[in-house]
Amino acid sequence: KTIENLFGGLVLVLDQPVRVGDFCRFGDKMGTVEDVGLRSIKIRTVDRTLITVPNGEFSQLQLENFARRDRIRFAATVSLVYGTSADQVRRVVEGSEALLRASPRVWPEPVVAKLLAFSPSSIDVEVQCWFQTNDFGEFRDLRQEALLGILGIVEQAGTRLAFPTQTVHVVSPAPAK
Repeated sequence: KTIENLFGGLVLVLDQPVRVGDFCRFGDKMGTVEDVGLRSIKIRTVDRTLITVPNGEFSQLQLENFARRDRIRFAATVSLVYGTSADQVRRVVEGSEALLRASPRVWPEPVVAKLLAFSPSSIDVEVQCWFQTNDFGEFRDLRQEALLGILGIVEQAGTRLAFPTQTVHVVSPAPAK
């Protein structure tokens, strides 16, 4: 085990799949790398606990390093109320796409704003793009601005966002003869 951990530590130092400060998913856990030593790696989890994983074990885990991504995907479904006209849907679709394309922080392709489906409670529009950041805090700010912009487009189109509803039709029995 000691040799396995030393070899794993050597792989972590030479290959550098993670560095101190990187946010990653390893196995079924997520956290920020705090220390890479010769015997083990220390990771601060999203629950703020500190996990020490032997290097030999860590080097065998599937690793997803979020700090190394070049952009973050934004995906949302905009659910419009039934009663929204085809023209209003077009304005929401075109306005959402134009909003995203106008942002200097949006990767140019693909930018998607398309009618997605007629759901039981809404007319759904899918909106997707990639924000040019690898910082999740900055992504949250960009996502918020995009969502607020889309909300404004929905309002300008003269429609509203939907919420889950059901319509119940009650049929009276025929009068008895």
